[in-house]
Amino acid sequence: MKQRVLVCRTDRMGDVLLSLPAILSLRLSLDSRYEVDLLVANDLVELLEPLLRLHQIEPVGYERSSKQWWNQVIKRNYAGAVCLHFDAQVAAALKQARIPLRVGPYSKFRSLLAFNRGTFQRRSRGLKSEAEYGVELVEIFLARQGEETTLAAPAVLPEQTAVWNHVQEKTGLTPGYWVLHPGMGGSAENLSIEAYADLIRRMIAKSPTEKLAIGLGPAPADRKFRSLLKMFPEAIPIEGLTLREYAEVFRNAARVVAPSTGPLHLAHWVGTATLGLFSPVRAHHARRWKPFGSTGQSQVWWPDVVCPAKKQCLGPTCPKYFCMEKSASTIEAT
Repeated sequence: MKQRVLVCRTDRMGDVLLSLPAILSLRLSLDSRYEVDLLVANDLVELLEPLLRLHQIEPVGYERSSKQWWNQVIKRNYAGAVCLHFDAQVAAALKQARIPLRVGPYSKFRSLLAFNRGTFQRRSRGLKSEAEYGVELVEIFLARQGEETTLAAPAVLPEQTAVWNHVQEKTGLTPGYWVLHPGMGGSAENLSIEAYADLIRRMIAKSPTEKLAIGLGPAPADRKFRSLLKMFPEAIPIEGLTLREYAEVFRNAARVVAPSTGPLHLAHWVGTATLGLFSPVRAHHARRWKPFGSTGQSQVWWPDVVCPAKKQCLGPTCPKYFCMEKSASTIEAT
């Protein structure tokens, strides 16, 4: 009889994409005696399903306000589970289901109660990639199962030709463009509209034959960047698309420029060259959050300062504030 294993990563798109190396390595390291499920936010299931099915991983949709996923966890008799980050609600479900082996990162006191195997990773120190922290947890799980860890090779989200054809009809995009996606959720520092406008001018000067597409996400923080469309009326607005559609827009771009946000990682995972703009704050640094695990060429930038902040920017009290704005002119227009 096959044993079921559950992997959990229920937060945002960028975090999940950075966890794919760990998830794919777990599947590769377990033979056909095991079935692997991935508990992931509902809005990511459609995007990830082609890759997961290709690797014989079944997605399980997660919705915090619904108990449907909880019932699946309870009823599927999992032999083991790996939580690639600590989610108190998910951890409680794993414990209630009496899953024999529950591996996760030890952080808050509740995590010590929820997991019976794990390690103190202190991720906020940003000593290595978020992807590598996930692989470390998978290695602990596999060792307890008596299995060797085989690391997965770089992978790519499968191409969706029909989706791209549909996107072309909606947007009028044709090959020969690059994408700027300036918005983000606000978890780290970002550049101003003026700094992005200066970067656009320099990139246009370097590659005048390439069209500019500006991605505008649904987050409130994205709305202010709509003014870039007035400053650059030749730019093609990219908005109101599904994640699968955004993936194909990025796949067919010459490059994607974005701050530390999910779209940057999505572009990397469809094999496109990226330029990621990062805060120097220790917890936000590119050492931890740069794109990882796929084939897209990844270039990163952050201000060349010794930042005293550990978890959040210190603001005007810091003598180097606002270093991102002061240093933005050093971003190389690739």
